[in-house]
Amino acid sequence: MVILIIGANVGGLASAIAFRRAGHEVFVFEARNSVAPDITGGTRLPPNVTKILYHWGYERRLKKAALMSTAIDIRLLRTGEKFGRHVWEEELIRDARGDFVFTHHGDFVRFLHDIAEELGAVLNYGCRVADVDLYEKTIVLENGQTYTGDIIVGADGAEGITRPLFVSHHDQEPLLNVYSTTIPEEVIRSDPVTADIYDDTQPGLNAAWFGYGCAVLGWPCKRPEYALVVYGPPEGETTGWTQQGGKDRMLKLLENAEPRCSAVRILIVISELSLFLNPPSLLRHLRRFAPALGLAEWARDPHIVTVNKVKPLPDWYHVDGPLALVGHAAQPLAAGSVQEAAIAFEDGVALGRIFSHLKRSEQIPSFLEAYEDVRRERDIRAYEKEIGDVEFMTLPREYAEPRNALMREKGQGGRNLFEVNIPTDDGTSDGWEEWQRIVDQFAYNAEEAADDWWQSEGKVIEASRGGMVDGPMLQILVAQNTKEN
Repeated sequence: MVILIIGANVGGLASAIAFRRAGHEVFVFEARNSVAPDITGGTRLPPNVTKILYHWGYERRLKKAALMSTAIDIRLLRTGEKFGRHVWEEELIRDARGDFVFTHHGDFVRFLHDIAEELGAVLNYGCRVADVDLYEKTIVLENGQTYTGDIIVGADGAEGITRPLFVSHHDQEPLLNVYSTTIPEEVIRSDPVTADIYDDTQPGLNAAWFGYGCAVLGWPCKRPEYALVVYGPPEGETTGWTQQGGKDRMLKLLENAEPRCSAVRILIVISELSLFLNPPSLLRHLRRFAPALGLAEWARDPHIVTVNKVKPLPDWYHVDGPLALVGHAAQPLAAGSVQEAAIAFEDGVALGRIFSHLKRSEQIPSFLEAYEDVRRERDIRAYEKEIGDVEFMTLPREYAEPRNALMREKGQGGRNLFEVNIPTDDGTSDGWEEWQRIVDQFAYNAEEAADDWWQSEGKVIEASRGGMVDGPMLQILVAQNTKEN
């Protein structure tokens, strides 16, 4: 089968890899001209992503582009008070069968691109799709070129061309703006105020500052940069992920923050000044009084995007043609959240895995329906949890004080801040339900979920329609039931 994929970000490239692994012919069309998007920011990859990449044989390659995550420090944004640290539970990571890693978003996209290309996917950049004809199963590029396939995958995000084919208007409510940027590692390490953000005794340390209506997340990347995500009120213009904007609103949010974040703010400001300081001796003069300031000339402008509360789409595949949505085109997740890239990756993996069982075109509608059944509820659960986490970090003051008190109590008791006690009973207590919700985030395997559908439903559907499956007894049973009915 010929698969046409619109979009070459995480969801589109994961789809390309999974479809190629299933033996299909794959063509990917991406509007940007570059292989990897020039996105200023990091990506967190939880075990539900890494386990699949490890299973595919790419563990060593991934670890060259990613840094292992070990723990997260939680502080109060205004004062810098440290509530404590949460170290990932060994049992949780073991059950998840993967690692939690950090990487630069562009590095991860390039990583996926290279794998897709090696597997034989045809990747076309600088090719913006202008139209999709579901009846003819074609896509039309801006330059007029037309491509026809058997299946079309919409992986072009919440603002792309495919999502509007499912809904006439955006049913969403702005919640927060997100400012995503990076700062060179050497800048942070060279300033005594910010140096302890890097803890060499605990490499891969994530940091979070909980505020009142705003919050900050930070983590190191494999390349010598520190990813910074700032959440604040949904005010002013946004840039999306294709452009970068000014720092003024982000700086305003950090104006009254604790010294570490204020220092980060100062580093970004001086990075702008360094572009204009002339002669160079003036810049060297600044370094004498604040050594870190002169090292920040490489700090970058942020991308500014909005976190929206979004009503889930009722359908993920189109009734008028073989079109399925993956990633943010299907269910947008909060920018900067743990599962933001993971859910898009899982969508592509599951879709391609389901279609590994395809034998003839008549199966396509039922396979697209299966994809929705396998993925939609999972994505909605992830969306709701990530929105809840972002809201928890950015609570207004009147609700934040009880949050702070709870975190403070846990930290003073030497406990993991987000710990859930692993139940020891027979599995009937409420504790098991809570533990299972946490395990579900990371222990989920998109390939196994697709295989479970095939074993429990797909084979039965195929055998009932006279198709060949790898279970002869199943065909006999289905045939007998059909005759009896």
